[in-house]
Amino acid sequence: MMVTLLLASGLKMFSVVPVSASLPVHNVNTGLDYAMIQGAIDAPQTLDGHTIRVDPGIYNELVSVNKALKIVGVNKETTIIDGNKTGNVVNLMSASVTITGFTIRNGGENYVGIQMDTYGGHNISGNIVSNCVFGIDLFESSDNTVVGNVLLDNSMVGINLAYSSNNKISGNSLYGGTYGIKIDASSIGNEVTNNTVAETSYGIVMTYSGTNIVDSNNVSTKVIGVYSVYSDGNTVSNNIVWRSAFAIELYGCKSSNILGNTMSDTGYGIYLAFASNNTIDGNLASNNDWGIYLYDADINTIKNTTASYNTNGIYIVSGSNGNSIYFNNFIHNVKQLYQDPQSGANTWYTSIKGKKYGNYWTDYNGLDTDNDGVGDTLVPHAGVDYYPLINPTMSVNDIALTRIETSNTTVYEGAIVNITVTARNEGTVTKTFNVTTKYYDRTIDTKTVTNLDPYASTTLVFNWNTAGVPTGFNYTISAEASTTVGETDKIDNVFIDGKVEVKAALAGDINYDGTVNMTDLTLFVQAYGSTLGSLNWNPNADLNKDNIISALDLYLLGKNYGKTA
Repeated sequence: MMVTLLLASGLKMFSVVPVSASLPVHNVNTGLDYAMIQGAIDAPQTLDGHTIRVDPGIYNELVSVNKALKIVGVNKETTIIDGNKTGNVVNLMSASVTITGFTIRNGGENYVGIQMDTYGGHNISGNIVSNCVFGIDLFESSDNTVVGNVLLDNSMVGINLAYSSNNKISGNSLYGGTYGIKIDASSIGNEVTNNTVAETSYGIVMTYSGTNIVDSNNVSTKVIGVYSVYSDGNTVSNNIVWRSAFAIELYGCKSSNILGNTMSDTGYGIYLAFASNNTIDGNLASNNDWGIYLYDADINTIKNTTASYNTNGIYIVSGSNGNSIYFNNFIHNVKQLYQDPQSGANTWYTSIKGKKYGNYWTDYNGLDTDNDGVGDTLVPHAGVDYYPLINPTMSVNDIALTRIETSNTTVYEGAIVNITVTARNEGTVTKTFNVTTKYYDRTIDTKTVTNLDPYASTTLVFNWNTAGVPTGFNYTISAEASTTVGETDKIDNVFIDGKVEVKAALAGDINYDGTVNMTDLTLFVQAYGSTLGSLNWNPNADLNKDNIISALDLYLLGKNYGKTA
């Protein structure tokens, strides 16, 4: 708002700017400005549908929104609402509120970052919510969109739903606390997609809540990645769960689906306990202690799933009966199958047009005498499968790096370190891929592995020339295999192992053994007089780096002769 004064004397014009123009909170619709967010909300001129824009700064207040407003922070990193641990930082007390572009923090030991109670239809997007008990809490609040937020160190739950349905929780990143996302108390029809959950005790948890969809999330937690408890009809699909004690667990659940998930480097890949009439289809459980585990779990269907390179492929105990298990791949597990005597009434095949098909086992050595793709001798395989398959039931794309070994752990600058990397094709199809080694985050070299057969391993040797590498540091050595087409288990594409310390070398230490002695002098004499490109050229003997090995280099060697680094 600007007032223009026209003075007769001299016909000069002056603009007078009201004091409120310097205030940081703006009602875009009315043009009025305010000192605090709550003041802008409470103003009688602020009506449903208005937009409140908030400049960067720290706003020490608790905000209650009782109008259908769009409240927008200019920059989520620097536009901060701080509750000073005194209450719920933002309370939504009207339907259809948008909150975006803020850091919302310090709700305190008993409080919430953003509280949605009773009212729904909100849009919560692009915020950072930290240091509360509940980051974002939905209580009896439905039809909300919670997208693209970062939830940090909220002690109990990052995003919590209770009695709240038909919400879309997508693209959020949640770190720290007990639960990442918790769906509780008859919350149904929610979609939880494309979120990242890490460093929590539990990742995505559903309790007494059915018909929810948990899809395409990346989860790594301390205890359980995706956990459904007494919740029927949920679908858990296309998630990557890794480095958790339990990847995906159904406890007391019925009529749920576990579809197309990848579980890697966990204790238990898929764990069913007291669960019945569920469908397990198209999953990959690789490099876990247990790939698939059934405990008192009945009448489930397990098909088109690969358990590979686990300590135990499939483990069935405590009267787990009536399960149908077919068209699965059991690939090079240390123990392919364990089934206790109380769990024998399971079916290990399916019938198609009168023909029976079982499962594929890499340790099956029988013959297919009639060339129909089903083994006819040495059956039942593992005591259960009368119709073992000769070929895998589906294509699996999975490259793993299994080992890194360095020739030295301490070297002098300029020495060559040999880095040996072992790669394995854990899939069912031949693969070509690249392997890149690094020290710290700097590339050493890239090599190509061509047409590596299924289940085969290969060894690559990289020569790391430490000349010019900053000295006095311990460098972490890593290797990474490129992701192949269709690969979902990307966790084991990266292997980090060991450190190499690079020390400053003495001038004249031509063989980089830490001492300038007769061996170095002999090497120098052999190269003496050579220039770059000569047959007897030794770059380590060119001590002054002038591309000729001369008396000047001998002088430098002589100065340090007999010295040890």
